[in-house]
Amino acid sequence: MKDLEVADIEPLLPITDYECVKKIPIRLSQPKKSKYRFSILIWLSFHTAVHSLLLTYSRSRPNVEIYLPSVAVFFTEIIKAIVCLMIVAGTEESLLSSLSSHVLNAPKQVLRMAVPAVLYNIQSNLLYLAAGYIDPATFMILQQLKIFSSAVSSVVLLNRKLSIGQWLSLLLLFSGVCVVQISRAKNLSSSHDESFIGVLCVTIAAMTSGFAGVYMELQLKSVEPVSIWLRNIQMSTVSIPAAFTTILIQDGKTILSGSVSMTKGFDWAAWSTVFSSVLSGISVALCLKYADNIAKDFAAASAIILTTVGAAVVFQVYPNWIFCFGAVMVMCATYLFSKLKSTHVEKPKHVDMDEKQ
Repeated sequence: MKDLEVADIEPLLPITDYECVKKIPIRLSQPKKSKYRFSILIWLSFHTAVHSLLLTYSRSRPNVEIYLPSVAVFFTEIIKAIVCLMIVAGTEESLLSSLSSHVLNAPKQVLRMAVPAVLYNIQSNLLYLAAGYIDPATFMILQQLKIFSSAVSSVVLLNRKLSIGQWLSLLLLFSGVCVVQISRAKNLSSSHDESFIGVLCVTIAAMTSGFAGVYMELQLKSVEPVSIWLRNIQMSTVSIPAAFTTILIQDGKTILSGSVSMTKGFDWAAWSTVFSSVLSGISVALCLKYADNIAKDFAAASAIILTTVGAAVVFQVYPNWIFCFGAVMVMCATYLFSKLKSTHVEKPKHVDMDEKQ
């Protein structure tokens, strides 16, 4: 099987979920990389920061009716599926034939996508919930825990062996997050319980993100390569029902009773956040296609800085020196983990491919 390009397999995941494609072989032409690398690096840094600020703003405005997170996730999945269908219709010879071959007549492949689809649904709901309780800079830094989760999951599921330097960078990452939390504890007052909820939600989301990403990599290495857009349609067949089920579980009673509407609180900020979530996945895929992993990690580190500055301007949340020290530790750990190489990598066991229909 020829080497896969990341853009051919990377699903439109939330902005935090691209660790799964790090170890997949990438074959890019140098002219294409040099032409788009810098522009995409700037765009991804900017968009990641803006998305974090927008998400927090839309969820924490005083005296404004706040939208339901479960409904926002549902709308995001719907729009994402529509975008993918439109692109498949424009790039494939036949939309119906592609859907028939890779979705309707490929139940095993669709079923394999059920695990990450459900986990990403849980993660998205947790991130929406957390955004209303913690500031954007802390939100961004805590999300970097996905690197730790992804590394541990790759050791367990993919039999990878990380270098000593990578383990030390993970220790630095975890220490940096702890330092950030210490700095926040000094500034907490009566909102301690709400802040703890936000931290817990982001931490759980990061853990599920890492596991889901590695599981996705395991499946992508074991099945016939499918385009990014068809892969997302496969996931949408599970993620859309999962998102709707979440609405029924979390807010079904209030919606069915008529006390609130599904579109409650969906003003410009809410819809902007939804469309930004869809755009996030495209941005990450472009970065991995036309740039490289190191550029992506520079973008993540730059986004932490931009988000911290943006939070000070928009929300008047000013970091102290302890927070800045912890943020630098996290940014250094993010870069070092990507830069350092594993001492040994074993391929995952082959998973039987679907029988040709």
